[in-house]
Amino acid sequence: MSRRSGARPHARTAFVRIDVPNSLRKARTAAGEAGWLDALPGLVSEMASQWSLAIGRSCDGFGMNALVVEVMTADGTAAVLKLAPPGDAEELGFEATVLRLADGDGCVRLLSADLGRRALLLERLGPSMYDLGVPRRRRHELLLDAVQRLWRPVVDPSVRLQRGAERARWTIKRLGQVWEQSGRACSERVLADAIACAERRAAAHDDTRAVLCHGDLHELNALQDLDGTFRLIDPEGVVAEPEYDLGVLMRNAPGEDDLHERADWLAAATGCDRTAIWEWGTAERVLSGLWGRVVDHQPHGDKQLADAERLCP
Repeated sequence: MSRRSGARPHARTAFVRIDVPNSLRKARTAAGEAGWLDALPGLVSEMASQWSLAIGRSCDGFGMNALVVEVMTADGTAAVLKLAPPGDAEELGFEATVLRLADGDGCVRLLSADLGRRALLLERLGPSMYDLGVPRRRRHELLLDAVQRLWRPVVDPSVRLQRGAERARWTIKRLGQVWEQSGRACSERVLADAIACAERRAAAHDDTRAVLCHGDLHELNALQDLDGTFRLIDPEGVVAEPEYDLGVLMRNAPGEDDLHERADWLAAATGCDRTAIWEWGTAERVLSGLWGRVVDHQPHGDKQLADAERLCP
């Protein structure tokens, strides 16, 4: 969702040509969603007409689960159009809920949504923290600044988001599935440790401490604002103890530093519980590493599993 200067995108037409990034095409074809890929030009045209958008280029580098297209609104606002496949309809609804609750504080601003068409219109921000090559410790400081602006209680019982205990139980189920899919790519003791950590986090869930969490906190999901600060994109929408988001930070940048020292620093910087950070980090690291093996996201997946094997008690 990077901001680009230059000419206005081409004018609106009844039908537009869309370049689908190869990573998205491969992933959605493998998921059996080739029909959705074929329908994308028509869907983009529908949204361009509905929201009075001039369509620009497709953006690569935003994962394998959605098409992201640069657009310009009728009043000249630079924005992006995000379209998700049918299988991600629920997740896109969670994302829209988080963005409405955040209202631009710590996260990208939601301009409009059509969940029936699985479409979001979002403000356009600058380059990602990853693209800018921000050093690791500074990266973590800036990510903490963004996510702490997002953290807030969710007191409205009608807000439908996954709770921390649910997320932990989902993680346990997913760990077993991905372990088999990956050809049992880690040892049984590492898998058992990750499951035990997630079980303890499920049991420890406390609604009075739960806050709105991002759920996928890393440098690719942090884009630069005009003032040089960063805001987050692609929230997964979990209402959990804040240590959950810090556990996600524990799985990132494998092999770059001492993870015990990282956990100490995160706990000191936020006042959060170090044990909870470590346990969420353990479960997240193993799950992410196994999934990296499944989708051949290497060497990242192998590095995460190597950390898991080394750190397993």
